Amino acid sequence: MRILLVDREDANARPGGDSVVVAETAAFLRAAGHRVEIGPRVSSAASFDAVHLFNLTRPEGALAAARAARAARTPYFLTPIYWDLIDGVPWQAYEFPRSLRIRWTPSSLRRRGRRPPFPDERALQAEILTFAQSVFPASEAERRHLLDRFGSVLRSDRVVVSPHGVERPATTQPPGMATTQPPGMDGGALVCAGAIGPRKNQLGLVRALTETPSVDLRIVGDVARGAERYARAVERTAGPNVRFESAVPRDRIGDQLANAAAVVQPSFVETPGLAAMEARTLGRPIVVSAFPPVRETFGDDPLVFYCDPLVPDSIRSACRAALDAAPDDGRAFAADRTWGILLAPLATAYAELANATAPPSPARP
Repeated sequence: MRILLVDREDANARPGGDSVVVAETAAFLRAAGHRVEIGPRVSSAASFDAVHLFNLTRPEGALAAARAARAARTPYFLTPIYWDLIDGVPWQAYEFPRSLRIRWTPSSLRRRGRRPPFPDERALQAEILTFAQSVFPASEAERRHLLDRFGSVLRSDRVVVSPHGVERPATTQPPGMATTQPPGMDGGALVCAGAIGPRKNQLGLVRALTETPSVDLRIVGDVARGAERYARAVERTAGPNVRFESAVPRDRIGDQLANAAAVVQPSFVETPGLAAMEARTLGRPIVVSAFPPVRETFGDDPLVFYCDPLVPDSIRSACRAALDAAPDDGRAFAADRTWGILLAPLATAYAELANATAPPSPARP
């Protein structure tokens, strides 16, 4: 089959974990024998056998592609990477005075688009889901979340869990060197990797670490779209033990994570968070929020320390425990989470579509 994967228009300028999901999905489908193209727009959906959409959380781009596919009578699939950010990110996550405005603004108004005609975000998401051939959430928690919000337009049999995989990032260090950082509150640095913005909770993290000046923290990432004031608030709050670094290319992220004493990602919403998964494949202790998709991914892993992202003491205690933990080599975690294993439901769905649309075999004489 000829398949178009529709990526964000700004994916090259602002790459993120979803960009990795798109690239790995393309590689998986190509390995299964399909012809795959990646692009931000559906310019000629009729020339494809199927379209695959991503990113339901911010639906504008996916909606345009879904409508183009429907107009061309081309079936489309969806990897939603979804969580309701209006409900998921509390008002306390934002910088002052924005936090107070959000606290007193009804969620119905916050769901309206920024540009006229100010469509309701949830209505756009419902339209995408209504006509999707199949929907592939990355966890059972995300599946339940989708059905809870869109059960009136989404049949449960069309929602199939297909977890995100992870590859062990390449590093320039010899095998084993990534696990030699000294443990303890005075050894090594914490690393927080990801776009700087309220969802990732860097402001809560620097507040939590103001009472632990002996802990060095490196915040690695560019400012998220529209989060410039938030980033300035993070910088103002940060103590001298915090260093800010720009995002690094994908081929260098391995060394950033491998050289950390522990990796901390106290996000309010993750599904489940690529940086934490990659750090775990390298054997690093990680600090993450006790958020449903995250819990589902890491379970009771002894090198995973959970925190409440709204409680500074909880973040601080989890960081202390992670810094005191002895790393491992991470290979067992990586082995169970290869993309080729976890994306298997996509292969089944595309095979079923190919069989359904194939012309009938000629009758035997």
